[in-house]
Amino acid sequence: MFWRRGDDCIQVLTRDGRVAAVTPSAIGYCSDISSSSSSSGSNAGAVVAGVAIGLAAALAAHNSHHHDAGADHDREYDRGYRAAMDGDDYDARSETEGYHEGFLAGEDEGRNRRYSDSRFVRGASDAARQACSRRADEFQNRPRGSSVPISVRDLGRGMYELTMATGSYRSRCVVNSDGDVREMTPY
Repeated sequence: MFWRRGDDCIQVLTRDGRVAAVTPSAIGYCSDISSSSSSSGSNAGAVVAGVAIGLAAALAAHNSHHHDAGADHDREYDRGYRAAMDGDDYDARSETEGYHEGFLAGEDEGRNRRYSDSRFVRGASDAARQACSRRADEFQNRPRGSSVPISVRDLGRGMYELTMATGSYRSRCVVNSDGDVREMTPY
């Protein structure tokens, strides 16, 4: 499966329904994303795509922040991120800077995903949560599917304020129950 955003292209290799590898790819491989993407609609595919997008966003944010796009560092970051997302123990025996940073990012993303599925967050309408997720992705300049709601405050009269998590970044989204975003601000 390939994923493309702008000039960035990654290949996602899955094995037994789990992400086995995420590697940068030549942009030509992503030119026809619709034919290479799965359209089965299965929940497993959505989970794999969500993890892959989360990893791609985490790598992009990390690389832009640290100006470090070295292949070894990225591989280690990917290894740490996947270990944390899979719930594995921290590998102190073969720790590197990239692994450590990836593990921390994976822990943050795992918490975000758990909070986004809480009963409290589901108190806002599906339309409101989805609209804020899309707007937060745009606001933080991250791939679609990177942002999730982690808390909701009912403002009354069908209005909500959602705290959105995009990796370690936070934003606030004011939205009505129909999904019309009224305001998006940094947290």
